[in-house]
Amino acid sequence: MLTTNTVETVLAHTPETPGKKGHTLADHLSSVANLAASSGAALGIASWVELAGYWHDLGKFRPRFQAYLRGEVMRGDNTSHKLAGAAWALQHLGKHPAAMPIALAIAGHHGGLPAWSSESGGLKSRMEAAQAELDEARLGGAEPFLERHPGIIDARVDVVMRSLSVADSRLMLEILTRFLFSALVDADWSDTSAYYANTQAKAVDLSAERSQMIHLDGLLSEYLRQLVAGAVSTPVNDQRVKVLHACWAAANRPTGIHELTVPTGGGKTLAAMAFALRHAAIHGLRRVVVVLPYTSIIEQNAAVYRRVFGEDAVLEHHSNLDLDQVGDSRLWKLHSETWDVPIIVTTNVQFLETLHTDRPSRIRKLHRLAQSVIILDECQALPIDLLDVTCDTLRVFSKAFGSTIVTCTATQPAFRPASVLGRQHQRLGHEISPIITDPAPLFTALTRVQVRWPEDATIPTTWTSLAKELASEPTVLVIVHRRQDAREATLEVDKATGNKETIHLSAQMIPAHRSQVLVEIRRRLAAGEPCRVVSTNLVEAGVDLDFPVVYRCLGGLDALAQAAGRCNREGRSGLGQFRIFRAPSSPPKGLETNLNITLGYLRSGAIDLQDPAIFQRYFSDLYQQNTDGRNIGSLRDGFRSDFPEIAKRYRVIDADQQRAVVVDWPDLNPETRAAIARLRSGYAEGMDLRRVQRASVMLPVRIVQIWQARGAVQTHSRQPIPILSLDGQEWMYDTRFGLCGEADPEPPTSSLIL
Repeated sequence: MLTTNTVETVLAHTPETPGKKGHTLADHLSSVANLAASSGAALGIASWVELAGYWHDLGKFRPRFQAYLRGEVMRGDNTSHKLAGAAWALQHLGKHPAAMPIALAIAGHHGGLPAWSSESGGLKSRMEAAQAELDEARLGGAEPFLERHPGIIDARVDVVMRSLSVADSRLMLEILTRFLFSALVDADWSDTSAYYANTQAKAVDLSAERSQMIHLDGLLSEYLRQLVAGAVSTPVNDQRVKVLHACWAAANRPTGIHELTVPTGGGKTLAAMAFALRHAAIHGLRRVVVVLPYTSIIEQNAAVYRRVFGEDAVLEHHSNLDLDQVGDSRLWKLHSETWDVPIIVTTNVQFLETLHTDRPSRIRKLHRLAQSVIILDECQALPIDLLDVTCDTLRVFSKAFGSTIVTCTATQPAFRPASVLGRQHQRLGHEISPIITDPAPLFTALTRVQVRWPEDATIPTTWTSLAKELASEPTVLVIVHRRQDAREATLEVDKATGNKETIHLSAQMIPAHRSQVLVEIRRRLAAGEPCRVVSTNLVEAGVDLDFPVVYRCLGGLDALAQAAGRCNREGRSGLGQFRIFRAPSSPPKGLETNLNITLGYLRSGAIDLQDPAIFQRYFSDLYQQNTDGRNIGSLRDGFRSDFPEIAKRYRVIDADQQRAVVVDWPDLNPETRAAIARLRSGYAEGMDLRRVQRASVMLPVRIVQIWQARGAVQTHSRQPIPILSLDGQEWMYDTRFGLCGEADPEPPTSSLIL
């Protein structure tokens, strides 16, 4: 027999410790509504999100759910609580535009944002069960929370809606649903966590966030003033100052989509941030998010920002972050879920998948991006088969929620509308504003390398003949296609030089190992010591290395230009030497087209890597392939979008083909090795799982399966993450090359470095 509810006994959560008062449902619903409304203010939908907060747990009024909290029935015994609020939103709001997004957000606030109707079963098919839950919730005391109305959408959002095309209007409704879902999840989780921690959840303070941008703009301005005053006047430094002043001058332009085209070594890391903070201060924006393709660049750039702004103002969020370097790791975990920090430095994977996910834990931070500045640094690395979906989302997101997007690179892609495969693609739209209106003179002024193209680009250079050239260069960087290439080339250089002093870098090495090697490379360069390095493209885009001579295997023009940026970066000694050769191996899968376009240009005549116009032509040619290769556009239909299927298809890294293997490397710090030990026993916690990412390597699933069959790696049933123990099989991880080829009967030659 179920106990009858009373106002005092209706709970949202039960205490974990004896004697503590339960979390009443009335308090929880009111608190979540207030927290959500504070987030919704920046979205222009405060009243909508407030209603979602009031109604999200209506199902907990059901006597059966209260019986579950009291331990009278088992979980899952008809104890669902999230459908009642969804049913009420649709019933009470009818044709109001808030009805569907509120219903979807409530139905998904634990399991994930659902589709309304899909082949796999959407919310529509569950309405009969939802109505039954709602009827029981009414009987349990839900009535006082039902009679509310959402009001109207913010006037600005309404104006934007009317200004958009039909297709973009549908996109805006999809994005608006995601933002509402994000704000609800964050408010719900924040209030629940506050109850168990005996604290008070904080509402979003837009005024404080905007004031922080003004403060940080002042800090950066003073830092740059001192940096410029103390810098030696050189051609490179003089051009960097011009770039900086151009960014400050452009900061008062309207919010929207801007592009910053600066040659490698032109100082865009700080100049782009100078634009972003000044722009945010002028327009009342809330935060700056810097998005980068490679973790090696993120670690480097985040360190620069922390020197300027301090530890508390900068969040470095990526899978390879060493948590032993970030102080209170529990606080870092919370910030990484909420992004409630003024400056975020993150990866394409984190940022882009957050925009398209259906999972509560990942989407929780999405609403923080409204009225913010997003810097897409090294934007040429955006995945081509997701380009249409990505650009559509960014274009409408910027218009709908007052955010500014900055595409930033030395090799600016063709992001304006274009006709591809017989249909028009909007991309980022016609209204892209260049921060530097004519970058060509800047490229000319920052010419620091002499390019040597292969005499015949169709004839490969063997690793043996390349090694003989490298033996005469005491300080040289070589960038190759693949991990196996890097190993083979390094061994050939060993033979040519008669020693093993050449440094190897590839993603066969765990991130902690690579970080140590990069420190050693920079030490040798600073000391003027001989330094030969053979690397995959993980050092190519944005990594602050400066070699007098750089070799790069022939590939796409964007990759070649980025590699040239590691040569004579500071322009200290005339022209550096950038030498291009044809590798004996093919490029990784997905990059064949890039190489073929370059070969076509070479057959037509000389190529000038210092001409920014060549990259517009190059990317226009590159994007003539299918830029919605996963057919996600067909799933996008406003409130009726298939949110779970979109999330499944929108993956920057194909997790079905790659798997992380944790390597118990002896040189890891004690904290990481302890975390691996807990993982091996099946009792690793959230921070342990993040910590061991510094000791992981991504490998093809088929390789991991072979190793598991051989017993080379082990997993625990509770936490089935493969762990490679080197005890007794130290040969599998070399202190120079990382995971050894001998341990891999079929090397992952198609894997890209990400």
